[in-house]
Amino acid sequence: MSSCLYCDDIPAYVADDCTTLPGRITSVAYIRCDFEFTDPTDPDEWQTGIDAGQIHVIKKVRGEKPKATPTTIDGFGLQRTKVVGYERTASYQHESVDGNEDFYNALNFDSSHRFAYVTGDNNKLWIGDSAIANIDADTVVESPLDSIVYFDVAVSWSSNDLHTAYDVPAGIF
Repeated sequence: MSSCLYCDDIPAYVADDCTTLPGRITSVAYIRCDFEFTDPTDPDEWQTGIDAGQIHVIKKVRGEKPKATPTTIDGFGLQRTKVVGYERTASYQHESVDGNEDFYNALNFDSSHRFAYVTGDNNKLWIGDSAIANIDADTVVESPLDSIVYFDVAVSWSSNDLHTAYDVPAGIF
């Protein structure tokens, strides 16, 4: 007799062998936690949030989002551990240092923004749930004379759910 216990129905897997999504984070956005989208693909909604100072978009970045790290507790019965959440991270770099120090000085201690990112050549927009992002931004100054000063930003958040992929709203990123 099996001791298998399930609580949720698993949705059907969607197979699409003809589609691949290009990598690299190319743009990012910080969305204030009290801003809610009706349609995340609508450029007018994005522009409303930008104009109100509730959304901040940074174009022309390079970055990545590695696989999440599970948060576990001791399991029960025959289960050694139980996953209770995920710690997620992303990192990106960008030019445009001069004049943006105050922006990151505020975000480094902020606790009111969600993180979203665009991958590939404006291929997909990835938005998470309501998890608040922790931001760790600093400038990097390398020694070669032919180097540039740039921001290096690490973003982390705790969320059980993956970011959801949407079509990129026209003209925003």
